[in-house]
Amino acid sequence: MDKARQGEIALELVRYFIRKQGLKISKEVPREIGNVAKDIGITASELMRFLKPLAQDALDECFDGK
Repeated sequence: MDKARQGEIALELVRYFIRKQGLKISKEVPREIGNVAKDIGITASELMRFLKPLAQDALDECFDGK
């Protein structure tokens, strides 16, 4: 399997878990994102840029009834 397909599958898994487990909204979220980013070897900024549209999509789906 090539890297592009792995990325597609990984993204769908993230979306799946967001739908199933929901989103946590609290003051601790930026710190948790920073900790996860450090653990996986990327910057917090990069992880935030990855997660923000996914979170927005989940909120839109919730409020738009999709």
